Amino acid sequence: MGKPPSFSGPERAKGKPQQPPAHGLGRLDQHTFDRIEAVGPFGRDRYLDYLHRADIVVSCARHDFFGLGVAEAMAAGCIPVLPNALAYPELIGDQWHQACLYERGQFGTRLIEVVSDLDRYRLATTRLAMSMSRFGWGKVAARLDEVLDDALGR
Repeated sequence: MGKPPSFSGPERAKGKPQQPPAHGLGRLDQHTFDRIEAVGPFGRDRYLDYLHRADIVVSCARHDFFGLGVAEAMAAGCIPVLPNALAYPELIGDQWHQACLYERGQFGTRLIEVVSDLDRYRLATTRLAMSMSRFGWGKVAARLDEVLDDALGR
């Protein structure tokens, strides 16, 4: 795939400390902010590159219809740290609830657990990426074609 893109601009200023931006991440302390590799938005190719290089995807969402970004990250092999709420329990399936979902007020604790033992959580979520392939456009489009053909009596 070639050399990964270099980090510049808002993603990471080489050797220059940045202040946390005003949008959402502003609540992070400087030490934590310095460890963030990238803050979007990005073009599709760069976005997918970041997903494939990431270890973990997190969500603290209070509202999400489906979790498309989380599904894409899991399909790329990221270990999810998700609230046991919204569409996430149905999205990942029962067999991954214990490894992937946290209860209200437990986000920090779960994130520390995952970061502290990535190998264990990788093992616990081994087939999760494959499971997410069911949402890939090739499969979804084929299923939509079938449904439309049935509806039109073809």
